[in-house]
Amino acid sequence: MNMKIEKKFLFVQNVCFFFGSLILLLTIGFWSFQCMVKSGEQQLRVPNIYDKFSSAEMNRSSEINLDGKSYVYEEDNINILILGIDGRGEAEKNEFYGFGPRADSIYLAIIKPKSGNIKLLNISRDLVTDIKMFDSLGKDMGNYPMQLGLQYCNGDGLHGSCELMESAVSNLLNNIPIHGYCALYWSGIEKIHESVGPVAVNVPQYLADLDFVTFEKSGMTEIDAEQAKIFVQCRDINLVGSDELRRERQKEYFEALYISVKNTIQKKPFVIWKILKKIDSYMVTDLSKKEILTLAYWMELWDNKKVIIKTIPGETVDGIFQDEYIVDKAGMEELFIKLFYEEKY
Repeated sequence: MNMKIEKKFLFVQNVCFFFGSLILLLTIGFWSFQCMVKSGEQQLRVPNIYDKFSSAEMNRSSEINLDGKSYVYEEDNINILILGIDGRGEAEKNEFYGFGPRADSIYLAIIKPKSGNIKLLNISRDLVTDIKMFDSLGKDMGNYPMQLGLQYCNGDGLHGSCELMESAVSNLLNNIPIHGYCALYWSGIEKIHESVGPVAVNVPQYLADLDFVTFEKSGMTEIDAEQAKIFVQCRDINLVGSDELRRERQKEYFEALYISVKNTIQKKPFVIWKILKKIDSYMVTDLSKKEILTLAYWMELWDNKKVIIKTIPGETVDGIFQDEYIVDKAGMEELFIKLFYEEKY
């Protein structure tokens, strides 16, 4: 009898030890995860250092008035530059400056940890602003008003190009601080789509007519990875303002893709590492793994059903060599305040 009691006692003791160890491991894992997220947040809050065109710094201490209300700069903002590069293959260094792929899609993600939301500012690649030009061997030729998307190819095609894009976008937006960048070559879109699909978009009739092989019909359609690449990249180069039509499609696709990515991360939080592994050779970024984990954690945590996308107002005109997007300065100033400032109470 005593032997039976002793065996039962040992069994209970082992079970308690097992569950106690499991709880301890889970607790350690949880706190390790939280420490990584906190460390990633601290890294994200440090603005990047890049070669600015102007030595002027953004004046974040002054108040701005709009429609009878006072606004102050929202210091909590974390701004990440996101670029879609029109290279067909993997990310690689330019052999000559000025002859590599350009930035076809330009977004600034404005992340607001305090309020728990994300806004995207869409900037036309044809927007005319000061960019830094180089000769084919990389000698600095000074700054010239050119289409913003050309800044990427006027660089090394990798981190140097991203830093130049950061500088140009910051200069365009009153020297706004930028905290990181991520450039993705278009082939990488397929890899993300494969990981989180399906994605449903509204195929416009003009696109179905332009590429009837890829899109058999117009209307709401669940597109595959190959169709997604065509949906965000295809345009009629003979039509003035065709990039504006394409940007509308990109906006729709990225909104749908954001929901798919968010839903996937909510179900499988660590799938982000699988996605990153798939797109690694198509991506150029200065974001660390901790920073990416923090961004993924925020995406899963915040109850955002969709991302808000705003566009710098302006109009496209027929330039000498290609389309030029001319900014509506008054409209841009108002949008700038609403994106980066908060009402003073």
